[in-house]
Parts: sequence; C-alpha cells; structure tokens
Amino acid sequence: MAVLTLLVFLSTSCGIRLTGYEAFRKLHYTLAMVYVGACWGHWDKLECFMIPSLIFWLIDRGLRLVRTGILHYQILPSGNVGFRSCSADITFCSDSEDGDVYRLDLTNNQDPWEVGQHYFLCFPESSIWQSHPFTPLNAPQVRHGLVKHSYIVRARCGETRRVAELCANKLSSTQHTSDTKAISVILTGPYGAKIMETLEPNGNVLCIAGGTGVSFVLPVLLRLSQSTKSANRKLQLIWAIKRASDVKWIERELEALKQVSEHANVDVSVFVTRDLGTNIESSGKEVQMLERPVKEETIVEPAGVSYVGNQNVSPHRNEEANGTRRPDTAKLIGEFLENTVCGPSVVVASGPGEIISDIRRAVAGFNSPRKVWGGQQQYDVKLICEDRLAM
Repeated sequence: MAVLTLLVFLSTSCGIRLTGYEAFRKLHYTLAMVYVGACWGHWDKLECFMIPSLIFWLIDRGLRLVRTGILHYQILPSGNVGFRSCSADITFCSDSEDGDVYRLDLTNNQDPWEVGQHYFLCFPESSIWQSHPFTPLNAPQVRHGLVKHSYIVRARCGETRRVAELCANKLSSTQHTSDTKAISVILTGPYGAKIMETLEPNGNVLCIAGGTGVSFVLPVLLRLSQSTKSANRKLQLIWAIKRASDVKWIERELEALKQVSEHANVDVSVFVTRDLGTNIESSGKEVQMLERPVKEETIVEPAGVSYVGNQNVSPHRNEEANGTRRPDTAKLIGEFLENTVCGPSVVVASGPGEIISDIRRAVAGFNSPRKVWGGQQQYDVKLICEDRLAM
C-alpha cells in the first residue's frame, strides 16, 4: 500500500515538480516493478495477471527501440546505411536568472508528424540513458525529402542544465573557427494528439502561450495561416514572455507569419511581463523586427511599456500596469470573441498551471448556448491546452 501511495504521489504535478521529470520516470519504473513483485509474492496465483502485463510492457519497450532505430536509419558518410543521430544547430540565449534557453534546429529523413505531437529527445553527448519530451515549434513540412525540426529548451536542472552547459561550451570553442555549432540528438516519436483534426474548417483560433509554451501553439497558427482560405476566419497569437529579448527564440517563425499576412487574418500580441531593460541593445534589434504589424497591429507590452505596430518603436508608460502582472487572459479572450465575424472559436493554450486555470475559467464563462442559438457561433468556444510544469 505504501508503494502504491508513493507511485500515485510521484505521478501528480506536484510530485513531478519536486523530483524532476527524469527522477519521476525512473522512480516510476522502479516502484512499478517493486509493486508487481510485491503482489506476486503476496499471492502467487496473481502470476496469471502479472506475467502478461510484464510481457506487454517489454514488447512496448522493444517496439519503441525499433521505432527509434527506423527513424534514424540513414545513409552514413561512408556510403553505407545504418543508425545515425541527427545533428542539431544551436542558438543559445543566456539567462542566469530564469535558466538559459537554447534553440535546436535539425533535419531528418522521415515522414512528417502531426501538429500537436511531440518527440522524446536524447542527447548522447551528455547521456544515452535520458530522454525528455519536447514539442516542435515549427509546422511539419517535407522539403527535398527532409523534415525540419525546431525546439526551444529552457535549462532547469539535471539533463537540460547539462545539455545547456554542453551547448555553451561548443559555442565558445567554435567562436573563432569554422566548425559547426551543433549537437547530436536522437529522436523517439512522435507521440500525442493530432489537434488539427479537432479544428473547424472556418473556425476562429486564439493561441495563448507563456514562455516556452509557445512551441505548442505556434505550429497551429503557422499551419492555419498557410492553408486558410476564409476571409472571415480570425487568427491571433498572445505570447507572454519575461523579457523583450526572448522574442528572438521564434524570430524566424514570426517572419514567416509576416510573409503570409496578405491572405491570412493574423494578429500577434507579445506581452513582456518583467522588464525591457535586460540586454536592451540586443533586444531592441529583435523588437525592431516586430515594428511592422503581422496584420493590423503587433504589440509588445513590457510591464506597462507598449509598442504599437506601424509606429516608431518608442515606449510609453501605462499607469495601470503592474511590473509582475501577466496579461489579463479573460479580457483578451473576450475581445477576441467580440471581434470575430462568424464561426465557432477555439482557444489553444500552453503555459504554467496558473495561466491554464485562468484560461479554463474564462472559456467556460464565455461559452453561451443562448448566443449560439441566436446565431453568434463564435461563443461556441472550445479549449485545447497543454499544462506545462515549468516554463
């Protein structure tokens, strides 16, 4: 009973936060085996249940290894074929206060995944015994037989911290050479839901993200902005970050949204919740990229300082803002629904638990059968969310 209780606790969000993902995974495996053994030892007639369970578990592990092997079955430099890890280009963003962030860009010869799915990434240069789940921030596309993956990772502790240090060392060692700034990655997947299947063809989509949670919502917006044909469909991204310099995590994707803005009704709003002054010289360059609107208006709002679309980048003070305040998601969702023309609405969200809870309450409050029956379909609101343990 004690082992079962410990298993349940370690499976909760609180337990994972306290122990970390890798500790959760390994302890879950170990305690599950102890629990199976204890049950078998308590009553040997339970073997008719335990043996099939163990067989199915081992088959599942084996198939996952085979799947990974097939995913990396490539042509080697020697001309032969065999297992080959991917080489991911590194973009490093130093942040000593909240944890460094590094972006990984790689290509692989494979079938494209579906938007909403994720991969487990293993970094053999650090450890072959650990892998962590990450969601690609780009929309999957096949070009010249290769599929591009892009990931943003915040270094917390354990493996992500070790990989961050490895990336920093690689960048510093190649600063004055022509060597490639890359790291080896082994992919396992994809896993997860195909969220595009749940979206209506002419539905309005509001994407809300906090920090690195943008990697879950951004592919939805990219895919819809490339394929949408409806002039009445409204698409919007609301992204809360701590510093203006964080915009450079996804500057390429924001540029891609600009390029399709002629035929897609896309709005982008970026809220800086902490400060603008950190690395102001480099961040100013990145904010300048957002000086022109994606469609009508792009806003960067750093704790009371706003930047408005097609005007020069010059801050003005908003006296109502609070230096640590997150965006008012309920107000923003309400404004989005009021500005839609027709069709149902979907909110796609990813971020810390507090933000997800606020969004869930707001979506529940805005759902109105009376308005839907009256012809205002935009008040038929669905929520697709990814609750992140740490951003």
